[in-house]
Amino acid sequence: MEMPRCLLLTQSGHDTSLSLQLCNDKVPLALNARQKKWSLVPTLGFWPAKEKIARRMIMSVRGGREFLAVPGPTTIPDEVLQAMQRPAVEIFSKPLIALTDSLLRDLGRLFATEGRCYIYIANGHGAWEAALSNVLSRGDKVLVLESGKFAVDWGEAAAGLGPQVEVLKGNWRHAVRPAEVERRLCQDRAGTIKAILALQIDTSTGVVNDIAAIGQAVKAAQHEALLMIDAVASLGCMPFAMDAWGIDVAMAGSQKGLMTPPGLGFVAAGKRARDAHRKAGLRTPYWGLERTRRRVALSEICGHPADPSDVCVAPGARHAVRRRPRQCLPPPSPLGRGGPPHHCGVEEGQRHRL
Repeated sequence: MEMPRCLLLTQSGHDTSLSLQLCNDKVPLALNARQKKWSLVPTLGFWPAKEKIARRMIMSVRGGREFLAVPGPTTIPDEVLQAMQRPAVEIFSKPLIALTDSLLRDLGRLFATEGRCYIYIANGHGAWEAALSNVLSRGDKVLVLESGKFAVDWGEAAAGLGPQVEVLKGNWRHAVRPAEVERRLCQDRAGTIKAILALQIDTSTGVVNDIAAIGQAVKAAQHEALLMIDAVASLGCMPFAMDAWGIDVAMAGSQKGLMTPPGLGFVAAGKRARDAHRKAGLRTPYWGLERTRRRVALSEICGHPADPSDVCVAPGARHAVRRRPRQCLPPPSPLGRGGPPHHCGVEEGQRHRL
């Protein structure tokens, strides 16, 4: 195979990574800093396998800053980054204890609960396990409301701890149907289902579940199962009212709507959940609610928490929550109202996406 010839090599803009269209193949170019000239950089598969290929790294120099556009972790505001650039403090000092107490109060405001909040050094999966292990025992039955991969994964996490898991099958293009939840709970006359697991937003599908309606369905069925909600992708991004919606346990993480670095898990427990905790057989020293509460009182739970968590509940935060759903509406789809196959159907009003 003959090497394509290049008649003219030019640099445009501030980006030193260019590509040239030759023979229907893109040949990347790189700047040789020593020779101060452009040279061809062959890619694997473009040149014959027998040839010895000198591979060079393509470097790009861009202005500005990179904006992280993924479901999570989200971009961290400058205020948060600046607040973290300080020396560590003594963990038993009064300022840090006062800060920890204020963060717990602020979490209660975010969850909209009079219950107790807990902080763990963990990601969302750790907060899953903390929520499950504090209210369940081995052999308890858990009903998982399927709305995507993360709902199923939470059920698998529960199964790994010992409870029996039943999945209420759902369509990954639609939200959980509260009527189906009520019907299944009415069939459980013996009360074998001890907990119901659901996500407010399932990141894998974009589905937004109506947690208030699900709470009403549980109440209408007059069932005693604990309602446990994953709010990792929704807390701080859309309305969440733990007490008003009848939620017993809620959990979230620091890296999405709260716009802080990954590594902290949050759990909020209502009265019924704390009552169940007293006889839960899966309690552990690390995840235990009461032990965690005592560690928080001594500021041992998260070492050096950063002040910027206060940004999440600053004045105007509730208005920001109202703005975000409108900002996150999906663009019109050329494939129809339902969008591409991996999107949830908009005909049921589930249009809020992160």
